[in-house]
Amino acid sequence: ICIVGRISGVKHIFEGLEAVNYLLQNGEQFSLTIIGDVGQKIEDKKYMDMLVSYISKNNLESGIKFEKAVLHEYLPKIYSSYEICLNLTDSGSFDKTIVEAASCGAILVVSNQSLVSLLPDGCVTERNTNAIVSAIRKMSQPQNQLDLREKLSEFAESQSLKVLMEKLVVYFSA
Repeated sequence: ICIVGRISGVKHIFEGLEAVNYLLQNGEQFSLTIIGDVGQKIEDKKYMDMLVSYISKNNLESGIKFEKAVLHEYLPKIYSSYEICLNLTDSGSFDKTIVEAASCGAILVVSNQSLVSLLPDGCVTERNTNAIVSAIRKMSQPQNQLDLREKLSEFAESQSLKVLMEKLVVYFSA
């Protein structure tokens, strides 16, 4: 599982940590990589300290790791090397990592409720430990993944610049 983006409270990474902790404590084979740099605000640095403290307190160092932010050109390789991309940003925001991960074949688990009608069933979940755990379990089932990847590819294409341009041509032609 990966989370990609700056490390900040608005990304709700802690809830992802809790879910992965629950999975690991129950003997399930998952790991989490958080890829991104800490935001510049003091509260972002405190948030990072809290995440590190939680990982240490729960002995999660072997299952959870941090990596520095990478250049955009390396993201396709990163997304395609993870089974699940977790994004727990608030509803109403549209984090570009969601489309990027989907276009690279990663299965999405997101908490953004405004995406319910755009993403396959099960990809959108509530932002609490039990719901995230349930979604991760469901999305990691091999029998679900081929169909999910196809639907997520269609979603990514629907958000492409090409589709936007076609919609703008129709709009301005009317």
